[in-house]
Amino acid sequence: MPRILSTENNKAKKRSYRNIPVNIRQLIIEQVALEGAIIQSEAARRYGQHTSTRKLLAKFPDLAEKGISTSGLWKLLTDRIGFTLKRTKPVVERRNTPVTIQQRYEYVTERFNERGISYKANCIFVDEYGFNSNLIRGQDYSTSIVVNAAKRTENLSILAGISYKGVEDASVKLVKGGTTETIFKDFVAGIMKKLDQTNAGAHFFVMDNASIYKTPEVRYLFKYSNHHMCLLPPYSTFLDPIEERFSKLKSLVRRKPHLRDTRKLIEHIQESTYKICEENCQDWVEHSIEFFKDCMNKKEIY
Repeated sequence: MPRILSTENNKAKKRSYRNIPVNIRQLIIEQVALEGAIIQSEAARRYGQHTSTRKLLAKFPDLAEKGISTSGLWKLLTDRIGFTLKRTKPVVERRNTPVTIQQRYEYVTERFNERGISYKANCIFVDEYGFNSNLIRGQDYSTSIVVNAAKRTENLSILAGISYKGVEDASVKLVKGGTTETIFKDFVAGIMKKLDQTNAGAHFFVMDNASIYKTPEVRYLFKYSNHHMCLLPPYSTFLDPIEERFSKLKSLVRRKPHLRDTRKLIEHIQESTYKICEENCQDWVEHSIEFFKDCMNKKEIY
């Protein structure tokens, strides 16, 4: 039975457990837990046998055979693919209550027919996305005696409007405390102005139920314009194509996680916006339209 190393010995023989086969390490950890020398989680930590690692290697044995480490795999996911890790939340029960399902039904049947709404012909999908300018990781690899850049706390407000024809407009602003109704109103007014200048006709601005979109200032703007506000039913983000747009934009931005200042980050976000093409927007709109049938059939949607 191998002796569990002390903290001091661990430092002197850092990661010496790697010479021990994985299956033997697991037996050691189980035996230590039975004897009660230390708790099993501590033994697993010392021998590099985390539960998530074991499950990953069990499901993908080729990783160990090809010498691919979990840290290397994580670096690939975050740096190359733009994968992010978020805290999960339980699905809100009200997402599929009879009231919500009925609101979706009325949205795609009665409201569309009565108001002449067409996702492909006369809709602008508008939303706001808060983006923390700190893209410098709290933990990362670094050479010794090198001082890493300090974290920033500024927040960026990204406003975007898309249609079936492509990106209508996008704005990135440095804000304190979040986007204000004035910032949002001015952004929407800018899109309206472009539509009016090209004689595009009345459009419906599709938005979720965020409180900032229902303020008196925003409502006043629509009241005295040729365009209309169209609020989505609650818990129905799948009916909003722009949600996909922000997901793609975030992935593009996170491919450069070590930007050193806010100005460069804003420039990078603006550059990433131009990588979103008309074909992307059409795919997102058509994807939302696919949910119309389920809404008309009053199905639960997750």
